[in-house]
Amino acid sequence: MQAAVGEQGEHFDRAVLDHRGLVLHRHSGKRRLSQGRAQVRAGPGRPVEDSDLDALFDQMRDPASVLMAAFTTEDPDDRSAFDAHMAMLRSSPDITLRAVTCDGRLVGSIASFVFDGQSEVTYWIERAAWGGGIATRAVALLLDLVPARPLHAHAASDNAGSLRVLRKSGFKIIGTETSFAAARKDEIEETILRLD
Repeated sequence: MQAAVGEQGEHFDRAVLDHRGLVLHRHSGKRRLSQGRAQVRAGPGRPVEDSDLDALFDQMRDPASVLMAAFTTEDPDDRSAFDAHMAMLRSSPDITLRAVTCDGRLVGSIASFVFDGQSEVTYWIERAAWGGGIATRAVALLLDLVPARPLHAHAASDNAGSLRVLRKSGFKIIGTETSFAAARKDEIEETILRLD
């Protein structure tokens, strides 16, 4: 059994990327592990399935999550646009899109894609799962699955949680830019990161 400790000290028996996606299993004991770094096994993962779409749609339109992510669709409540976007993501051979689950429940998605000739990483974790090390684990496992380097990532500069996840995963800040954030209906600073 491989052990993992979340960002807030939560214990997991296993953190694996397998046919079900990223799966974290919580530790029922109270003992603390002496090492805070997760030990993970990478596997093939599973694509996002039709049965995931309702939960992902709900997660990606949570008002607090949308504000934090900032760079979202213009109307997160537009199910037709969501379905069309997910169909495009799921059918593209150039996009790696995986489900993220914790204790058997879907808690988000993670993807790698190419935009303007650069390989990018993006993820969405439901708000109820923030701060538990899930995003960090998901990024680590995706990095094992996607060999392309350099990889780029973008986050709103005030999204401290995502910036922390990406920096813990080895991404370095390479700059900032001002971009329009649909969720905030304004231009905001966006941090640009790269993993070589």
